Amino acid sequence: MTFVQDELRRTADDLFSGRSGPLTLTDLVDLGWDELVAQEPALAVGTLAEAQGRHRGSSRLVELEIGRRLGIDPIDAALGLPWRGTTLAATPADVVLLADAADAPSVLVPVKTGDEVTLYPLEPSGLAAVPVTGVDAGAGWTRMTGMFGSVAGTVVTRDLWVGAVAAGRLALSHELIGVGQAMLDLAVRHVTDRTQFGVALGTFQSVQHRLADVHVDLEAARAIARTAWIDGDPNAAAAAHLAAGRAVESATGHCHQVMGAIGCTWEHDMHRFIRRGLLLGVLLTADEWTWAGLVESSRSPARAELFG
Repeated sequence: MTFVQDELRRTADDLFSGRSGPLTLTDLVDLGWDELVAQEPALAVGTLAEAQGRHRGSSRLVELEIGRRLGIDPIDAALGLPWRGTTLAATPADVVLLADAADAPSVLVPVKTGDEVTLYPLEPSGLAAVPVTGVDAGAGWTRMTGMFGSVAGTVVTRDLWVGAVAAGRLALSHELIGVGQAMLDLAVRHVTDRTQFGVALGTFQSVQHRLADVHVDLEAARAIARTAWIDGDPNAAAAAHLAAGRAVESATGHCHQVMGAIGCTWEHDMHRFIRRGLLLGVLLTADEWTWAGLVESSRSPARAELFG
């Protein structure tokens, strides 16, 4: 399994390195994604999502994981993800489509109907689709608003929906961990190469403590994610999501601090990862049916206003 993990990590890094556009469904088919995720879902999703975070790549991975549990064919339909502090939409719909999902022939919107969830198709006519710019236009998201279709939606049970959201949260957790790891790697490289008073910045204890805290937060998030995969409990997935978000916030503060003024410049890559972390923080942030809905996350719905 270590060999498989190392090979998959190298393959994932190759997929995202130097890529200007999103990782498409065709790319995943060429990778043998369906077979791999069916046999080793934790390894496949975790490795690919972390690589996506480290490289600031984009794909429909989070949505695909939710859709896989719901039986949605990603070629026929994309799942619109509400982004204002909930996992369920209201009318009129206001959702985001990840990466190249805007090219799908139809869009399904999850709406709570009693103790179930109905996936309503958006009416193609009258839809407003605009690129998500704001804090991180490079993610390639599309914001879509419109009324639900006149065609009856597909009903899924509460348990099925909660399990599907948990799968999406796990994929998102790994992507957030990848973003945090990239920030830590940038900071470590900086304090290793940069000198002050004739010695490397990394020799100062205050710098070491800050970066050690980030490392601990990232490893804790990875451990919670691994436990959630084994557990299969939606509450564990929610905990993994919150821990990954906390690790990104830790990396944002500490790594930016030890990099000093250079971390504030437009030319350095640090701000790109900070912005990606902020953007990812608006997805799947609350759900009244899982433990995450009881926690006031620092990634509050108000942050969504930054990305309009």
